[in-house]
Parts: sequence; structure tokens; C-alpha cells
Amino acid sequence: MRTKWVTLALSCILILALAVCQVGGAETAQVRPEFTGKLTVLVYNWIDEDGIDPTTLAEVKGYGPYLQEFKDLYPNIELDFQNTTSAAIVTTTNAMVATGQLDVGYVEYALEYAEDLNPWIEKDKDLLADLACTMTQQYEDWNSTSTVSMPLKAKVFAIYYDKQIFDDWGVEYLSPMVSWDEIMEKAKLMTGANPVTGQQNYGFWSALGGDPQDIFTNYLSRVSEKHIPFEITGDKLTQLKYNFTEDTAWKDAVNWYKEMVPYMEPGCFEYMGYEKMGSLENDIAIMQISWTDGILKQAVAGGTAKVPGQENRLGFVDMPRNPDGKFSMYFGGSLGPGMANNSQNKEAAWEFLKWQCTSTQLGEYLYESIGYIPVNYATLEKTGFAADFPDVAAIMDVQPNDYLVALWPPEGAYPTVDKYTVLYWQDQMSYEEATQAMQDEMQAIIDAL
Repeated sequence: MRTKWVTLALSCILILALAVCQVGGAETAQVRPEFTGKLTVLVYNWIDEDGIDPTTLAEVKGYGPYLQEFKDLYPNIELDFQNTTSAAIVTTTNAMVATGQLDVGYVEYALEYAEDLNPWIEKDKDLLADLACTMTQQYEDWNSTSTVSMPLKAKVFAIYYDKQIFDDWGVEYLSPMVSWDEIMEKAKLMTGANPVTGQQNYGFWSALGGDPQDIFTNYLSRVSEKHIPFEITGDKLTQLKYNFTEDTAWKDAVNWYKEMVPYMEPGCFEYMGYEKMGSLENDIAIMQISWTDGILKQAVAGGTAKVPGQENRLGFVDMPRNPDGKFSMYFGGSLGPGMANNSQNKEAAWEFLKWQCTSTQLGEYLYESIGYIPVNYATLEKTGFAADFPDVAAIMDVQPNDYLVALWPPEGAYPTVDKYTVLYWQDQMSYEEATQAMQDEMQAIIDAL
């Protein structure tokens, strides 16, 4: 996925544009026997069978009954539903789509095979009216924009905080329009032995190692809207648009995190520790992370959201704005599948994409079993999401109408960012040495494409 601008005006045509002629489920929807043929769908990390979730240890249901809704609505489509892991999704997608075996999947991982969904959305826009405003995935070069996927989960960019830890330290909750300075100030106040429990508390968590993509996300959330590091011609990244060593906004962002290191949970460098947020054992006051699912899933399944007196312990505020008032963020994750442009059954593929983001039954399953934030208002209401997480629901309503999103860099660029910034944080390289090495290595990656 390579994106420059994602306008939520468009998102609300796409995402508010994805509603449902079958909001109530199969029993109120029209059966469509005219669609026929085989449809191969690839997803990842869904729960295959009823059992115990290994992360939360909660009982979860498998997805079989929820796919039955689609089969009932489209009785003449032969659904070949395949599930893989997050570690294998990129290679599996590329292998399947290159050989013409995939109709619906995460085609942003193989953009040359991604169908532009804009004409399909335009054709059905009158049917699509109930999706919550959130980000949709798009691929953009400098001349055109193509929508390459439909939302399967809402992605809310937010700063998490633990209200109980704030209360124990006597620190005021984060402001609704929080600044990076406020985050730093309050994180420093809450690092040390908790004055009530005696537990070691850490003021802040953010990815500093172990997940280079998330680290890149965090950095770009701190730079101004004019910074788009990668430029493309056609469908290839061709050059870095600016020099990281000369970029003062990038330097300010990296130095902000360096100053925060003494106040951060030690697992940050290994991408560990974040899973405590939302649990009763949490020891982190404030967290920045580019995805929401796991934290909410933890809170719902076995953590604070279902414990009397702890229901609203997990707090959320909107991401800090940049000086121009915009929300600048590199989008580092997937919201939903798209259609392969070499699919032999595009009409059926489009019907599946519409169903998967408008079905309240599927949305309820994805929320309760996997933790996906529902993408349509009917499911948000049915699941009680707004009651469980009122702060998140409020953020969904007020996040700004446009996002600047950096173009998706080649995969090898993520470890490059991680490697050299960590060396700088550990005082093994100067900032100038680290960023110049990063610049040179990134350019070499792009030159090799």
C-alpha cells in the first residue's frame, strides 16, 4: 500500500459508503442466486474452530457459522475460504495472486495485482450508507488514486492511557487534544514505584525495536505534513524525496523518543510489554501504538472492560496534531481485503467485499473473537462497543477529515530505520552518521528494485 493523501471526505463515501442492504443479517437480506462460480478468499489470524484464544485465554468461536451467512445469501457461489498467519500473509498472497488462484485477499501486498475498486464503489454507492468514518486503504501515485481494499476493521489512531495509574500518581488525565510535550511531561511524572501499590510503573511505551514497520509509523506521526519520504513513478518507488540528515522535523521526532527512553517500559526495544495495557496487571501509564485490536481484545476478553469498577480504566485520546493542525501518520497496517485484478469472478468477489464490511453477524464475530473494531454503525451498537470504550467511540467521531500518509516504502526500508536509530539511541553513532547511513541504505534498496 502506497498512499499520499487519504481524505475522510472520500472515506465517508467509501467507508460510510459501504453499508448494507442486509444490516440485520441474512434473515433480512435478499438471497442472490444469480451469482455463481468459485470464489477463493484469503484472510489471516482468524479463529478456525471453537476453542481457547492463546493470547487472552478466553473461549472463542470459530468463523464457520459466520461464513454460512454469506453462503445462505449466495447459494450458487462456491466459497473456498483460506486462513493463514500474519507472518505468512505477504508471501502467501503473492504466490496465490501471481498464479491466478486468489479472488479476494490483502492485495496491497501485491499491488500490481490490485483491482481499482473505485468503479465498483461508485456503482453501489446508494447501497452503502452505514459504515463508520475511518481510514480506508488506497494506493496513490502522483497522478491518480485507486482504492485497493474495503474495510474489515476500523483503525483508530489513538494514545492509550491507564486512568488507574494516573489516579494513583495524582496526575490529571491526558487532555482530549493532547500534545507531545504533555505526553512527555506526564510520562516522566509516573515512572517509578507506584505511590499506592508500590508496583514499578513506566511512563510510556512505544515501539523502539522488534517491529520496524511500527517504528517507522511512530516516527512519521511526529513529522510535519510536508514530509513524504518516498516518491514513486508509475508503480515503482524511485527515490527518496528528501535527505533525512537535513530534515529537522525527523531529527526532532527521533530525539523526542531518545529523551523518553529512561521513562519507557524496557520491552520497547523488543516490541514487548504492550500486551499489558488493558489488563489488570498493567504497569504502563501512556502508550503509543499504531494498531488497536490487541489492546481492546485484551480489555474485553479478560481485562479491565469487564471488571466491576474497572470498566473505564482504559483511556484514549486523539493523536497529537502537528503544528499545522493536521494529523500526519504513516499508515502501517491492513484494514481489509481487496480484489485481485486477474480474478475470473469479479462480480462475486465484489459481493463478498460488500458483505464482509456490512454484515453485523460477521462484524460481531470479528469484534468478540479477534478484537476488530466494527466498521459499521449497526455492529458498533449491537456489540456494545461504544459503551465498552466511550473514549474510542468519541475519537472515531472527531478525527480530522484528512490524513497525510507517507508512501509505503520497500520492505527492506523498515529494518534500516530501526537499525540506525537504535544505534543512535545507544550512543554508538552520532545522529548525522546514523541518518546518513540510513539514507544511503534506503536509496540502495530503491535502486535495486
